[in-house]
Amino acid sequence: MKKLLSLGLASITLALSTAAMAYPTQLGATGGAILPDANIAQVGACELATDFYDTNLDSPVIVRALTGLTPNLEVGAGYNFQNDANAWTVGAKYLTPVTLADFKWALGGAYMDTSDPLMKKVTTAYLVGTRPLTAGDATTPAITGSLGLMWTEYELQPFFGSFSDSAIRPFFAAQAQFGSGLLLSAEYQLKDSAVDTKALSSIAARYPFTKTVTGQVGYSNGMFGAIGGDDYSVFFGANITFDCPR
Repeated sequence: MKKLLSLGLASITLALSTAAMAYPTQLGATGGAILPDANIAQVGACELATDFYDTNLDSPVIVRALTGLTPNLEVGAGYNFQNDANAWTVGAKYLTPVTLADFKWALGGAYMDTSDPLMKKVTTAYLVGTRPLTAGDATTPAITGSLGLMWTEYELQPFFGSFSDSAIRPFFAAQAQFGSGLLLSAEYQLKDSAVDTKALSSIAARYPFTKTVTGQVGYSNGMFGAIGGDDYSVFFGANITFDCPR
């Protein structure tokens, strides 16, 4: 009986973990608050997420959609509703067959086009690996870790002409999945003065209220995808999972 109970708890934890992993990041890929991990959205399931950011300047709302096309490929898109800086994003992530040091590795990228009077285009590409660190049980969380490299290029168009700059920065992330369904995540990306004003960092908590609705609240200085900005802001929102139309 005790063994069956343990197996049941493990199955519930795995199911909740799988649902939580598909929550789209601000970039539109599966992962943490801003940065991606190597997980892929489920084939045939559509994820629709929206988050509200309470910033010092305005209060953008970011809407994203994500789905898995194959067990190794996901695609996503999003739109930022922001005063004088609306933006749309498209992206994709591919899980490679490579496993190294127990990390599964994925390649991905995204393209953002904005109506911001200064920042016009942002392109990202990344390599990320994810692996389990602890298995977890009925009383302790299952912990996964991710590490990767993020390349970001932005194009500015001020009054005196357009120019662009780019940088590659390493990033690190961890997620703790509890048996209750609660997921806690933290992420950090090193600063590069070419694109960042500060190192990017975020914390977030997610909870599945139902099998299809997951809520999120967090704190981050991520802006325009994977760029570290000056100011930190609180964000909160929800993700709905449903069968994709066929």
